[in-house]
Amino acid sequence: MSKTKTERANLKELEKLGGRVKYLHIRRGMGQAGTQALIKVDSKFYCGEARCGDKDYFSKKIGRAIALGRAMKNYKNNGTANIEDIPDALKFREEKEKLAEA
Repeated sequence: MSKTKTERANLKELEKLGGRVKYLHIRRGMGQAGTQALIKVDSKFYCGEARCGDKDYFSKKIGRAIALGRAMKNYKNNGTANIEDIPDALKFREEKEKLAEA
């Protein structure tokens, strides 16, 4: 899948920070679609979300760019997320394993 210019820039910045990203695309019928992005930088988590409006068409490409941009904005504003509040489908594998052990 090709990436937007904005997403490429955000991924490049995230790579410099030594961070990772994971996406979750959600579709639940008409008007209930969106994309979530979770980034991990220095053992801290930051979330971003993009939701479709009633008249929008779902696009993974655009959703990824918006969600990642919002997660990066949360990183810059130090808006960390609690790992317990993040949906299991969005968590990184090693975080799921740590929570299962606890």
